[in-house]
Amino acid sequence: MPPGVYFALELIGAAIHLEGAWASVNAKPISSLTKLWQRLDCYRGSLKARASTRYCDEKSALFSSLVGCDHHLCLVHCQFICTPCMSMEREATTAIPTNRLEMAAEMAEIDWCPNLRLPSNEEERFDISSNPVMRNLTSG
Repeated sequence: MPPGVYFALELIGAAIHLEGAWASVNAKPISSLTKLWQRLDCYRGSLKARASTRYCDEKSALFSSLVGCDHHLCLVHCQFICTPCMSMEREATTAIPTNRLEMAAEMAEIDWCPNLRLPSNEEERFDISSNPVMRNLTSG
């Protein structure tokens, strides 16, 4: 594991208790040090795993089952993107922005993660057309 990840977690953990402390990633302010710590700790866990892809898939599936997600609609296998992505799908009318997954990753403040795998627009279109729940959301 890169030593910088462990050190960053220690610093963020200590800074959580300092009034007015904040952080940014790639020049974007993070809304909460706790959120940053959680996401960085998840990334650290993936570095210890034999396969980071499988680690992310398993964490996402566990989170989905804990919150009662019956459909597992999200195309991105990241536990931190499920809620914003689902919210955007529920509020969708006939138009879903083409960059909705990038928007969800940014809203979840996880767009910096090296493990994040966003499907291409073509993969996303295929998944929407083959998923009856998503088809109903987009058909208007």
